[in-house]
Amino acid sequence: MESLRAYLQAMPQLSNRLLEQLAVAMDSEGGFDYNNAEEMRAAYADAQQLALNRIIEEKTPYYAVTYPQVFYKCQTCAAEVRGAYYEISNPITTKRGMFRVRSMHEFLAHGVTFYREPILNMSETLIGYDEHHLDVRKLTTVLAGLALPEAVREDLGQS
Repeated sequence: MESLRAYLQAMPQLSNRLLEQLAVAMDSEGGFDYNNAEEMRAAYADAQQLALNRIIEEKTPYYAVTYPQVFYKCQTCAAEVRGAYYEISNPITTKRGMFRVRSMHEFLAHGVTFYREPILNMSETLIGYDEHHLDVRKLTTVLAGLALPEAVREDLGQS
């Protein structure tokens, strides 16, 4: 699973690509007035389209983090992890898959494909645990059709 883990760690995040394109637009000669809301919106839309076009041309899967206002603190590494879901997208087949951010963090940061979440009632009393697993079958479906390294294909086939 190490090859799959390295592959996913290298996957670009859509917001980073968008920020790169926005920075290029701001630095370009005859750019836009970033104090003007309409020009900023138009530049943002253009940067988003350029970022998506580049990803599609490169045939590179990418991910976006949904609900970035949600966060938890990892008990293993004490990192503050933001977001509720990773939405991984395949630009070739246009398939997408939603994966819990916590599952992805556990796998990418610690190499663990599951975690146990405590179930608490309204008075914060522990009533049990819910076990969550990284859905490798769904991940295999999303990544289908991409030129994956052989080691990654093997990792996906093992699961």
